[in-house]
Amino acid sequence: PVKSAETQRSQRLDEVLDELKALNPTANPGSVEGFAPFACGVWRVAFAPHIAKMSEIGSVTFDPILYDLRADGTIISHVQYCFRSPVVNEQGWLSTSGRYGSRDEAVTSFVEWSDAWWNPRSELPTTTSDGAAFKSIVTALGRAGFINGFANFPVEYLDDDLCVFVFPLSATRIAAVREGGLLDVWRQGDHFGNEPFKDQH
Repeated sequence: PVKSAETQRSQRLDEVLDELKALNPTANPGSVEGFAPFACGVWRVAFAPHIAKMSEIGSVTFDPILYDLRADGTIISHVQYCFRSPVVNEQGWLSTSGRYGSRDEAVTSFVEWSDAWWNPRSELPTTTSDGAAFKSIVTALGRAGFINGFANFPVEYLDDDLCVFVFPLSATRIAAVREGGLLDVWRQGDHFGNEPFKDQH
């Protein structure tokens, strides 16, 4: 992921995303019909300027950021955090789950979260909140922060390996690549202990 200090690189990537937007191969990428052939799978955030800025301000990194989209319309997100300081050395996972769909059957998709959980000092995320640390408190805090009015995401580009959408609160673009796909430069399998996905082409 691009760091906030890499201003020129970030600007160039944003210009590339402008060009990709004009080349978007998927009609109505925010509609169910548009995203259904591509959505299912695990997607990893590769470009998120607002996250990079948060990381540098708070001396904490948020990477990887993963979205696990299921065929039944459910979504689970996982964010690995790593906090390093002279007195604190802490890492773990923050996760949320909910549902995704289309807001207008055109370009705007939505994600509505309903649960949240925390796995401190864990190497891998869990797919449910069962057994998570401080479950009731984290869930309550998460639900209090879920604002559906900010959960609408215009999709600018979508194909089998890349999705570009707008994050409304910061008005910045986010680019996510399919984990195990052609653009996955990490190529280390998924974060649930499985082998890398095989190319389907």
